[in-house]
Amino acid sequence: MNNVYTMQSEFLGRKDSEKARRIRIRGNAHLRNFEYESAVEAFNASICHALPDTQELRNGFCDRAIVFMKIGLLDEALDSIEVALLVKQTDAEMTQLEEFRKNILVLKERQNSYKIGSINSTCDIEEPKLSHNSHKNVPFASEFIEIQENEKFGRYLTAKKDLKPGEIILLEDPICKVLDREFIYKKCTHCLKSNNFNLIPCSQCSVAMFCSNDCMNARKNFHKYECKIMTPIINILCDEGRIPWISLRLLLMTLMYYPEMDELANMYHNLTKEGQKEKFEFKNFNYMSATGPEYIKYILNLAMKEPNGDEEYDEIQKMCTLIVNLLAKRTDLKTKINRTHHKKLLVEILMKFFYVNMANNFVLVSYPTWMEKSDTLRHELFGSALYLFTSLINHACVPNLKVKFIGESNSKVMIYVTRPIKAGDQLFITYKKTISYLMADKESRQSVMNTEYGFECTCSACNENYPMLKELQRLDLCTDQEKALLQMGCIEIQQKASMDVAKKSLPKFAEIMEKYSKSYPSIDCYQIESLLEYCMSTLYRNRPFMYE
Repeated sequence: MNNVYTMQSEFLGRKDSEKARRIRIRGNAHLRNFEYESAVEAFNASICHALPDTQELRNGFCDRAIVFMKIGLLDEALDSIEVALLVKQTDAEMTQLEEFRKNILVLKERQNSYKIGSINSTCDIEEPKLSHNSHKNVPFASEFIEIQENEKFGRYLTAKKDLKPGEIILLEDPICKVLDREFIYKKCTHCLKSNNFNLIPCSQCSVAMFCSNDCMNARKNFHKYECKIMTPIINILCDEGRIPWISLRLLLMTLMYYPEMDELANMYHNLTKEGQKEKFEFKNFNYMSATGPEYIKYILNLAMKEPNGDEEYDEIQKMCTLIVNLLAKRTDLKTKINRTHHKKLLVEILMKFFYVNMANNFVLVSYPTWMEKSDTLRHELFGSALYLFTSLINHACVPNLKVKFIGESNSKVMIYVTRPIKAGDQLFITYKKTISYLMADKESRQSVMNTEYGFECTCSACNENYPMLKELQRLDLCTDQEKALLQMGCIEIQQKASMDVAKKSLPKFAEIMEKYSKSYPSIDCYQIESLLEYCMSTLYRNRPFMYE
């Protein structure tokens, strides 16, 4: 990953066929070392940098086709050759490509005849469904979830009835999602799918690729503006970790939903004017019938992280001012953002989105790819997303819910119950794995919560100072029969990792968890909860977890 990041930092910018050639040379070095993922990523970067209708563009697609052919992705190899054939070239080069294409077709016919499998990025997975009927206003949430609000917790969610371990209560797509810069040659900029790395370059810039013509056509909403300002933003600000990419996307959504600046100004004025703030009713918000402007109001009313002092505030204000000025100067929005007070308004809204995002965004996680073998289950943080309803769930260092990212792009949130929840109890997730009571002591957790989220956690793990994982006691709760069941389930999950095993084991593990949950926290409960997670991961993920 470090080599790839260096490559991107060095070559990020406008299209340049000489840069494309140098990146492609690196790709061929990876290919010779059988580093297929790194090779195809480099070839994608080369394709993205190559000028249209040039030999370097043709070479990039040809080299990518070679990688696909070597690993058995023959449809993807054919796609790359078909695109290469469209590039202007000599008759001899055309003949060479046609011969390459025929060879792939022969291999494809042989593969079909002998039913030879190819390496694939996905396996059959269960389509998750809510465990209850859907909420009347929130079609992707359980009917047994209720929005509450008070001074201590703000807006939060509670259970309307008892909820059992393993029950799925929320399946939400993000309102906004963006790709981290390290993955621009590995996933689609629009939908975030990898599409087996079979991606199409943006015709205007070298910092975005798409998985299909549909996603490329969708660029008119956002990326046609982003691609004209991303490179200068990166070059000027340098520290990509501070650049509010998702906040920029939210601002572009706002400008799309509010075509008139005066209308936007009136809406924002009504939401923010002291003493006359418009009351926003989260409890009655209908996610099925809401309009674009209503979604923007919703986001602007979410909880915000407070700035860490005047110095940070000034820094964020300068960054947001730069972004708005670039939008006004370099994009088609210049006719819309043509007055000083309009720019000032957009800077203020962009800053608001920045601090809303700081308090509510989720980091998206993907897992080992099919191209490179790995003995460990390394995971990659490839993007970030904002979820409207999930943002209402509060943090606890000892949660009663678990968040999983599922779907082809690993951006759909699935939330399920990990421990029994009584009617009226508040629902909790852990905002970060590193601030779980299992991973960090109370002092460390409180420090992170204050610095990154701006509040002090008062969950049971903090109030009662729960021991960390390494200090948990084993209570030896289970009967011999239950121990045998858990051990057998663990072995089967490791050896078979099949959906049938997971489906059969899940209700048994959930029943045992419900029986002994009052002994939480303990090693016994942790292990049962872990087995529940492995079952859910095997059923709904692109690849199973292994038992730790």
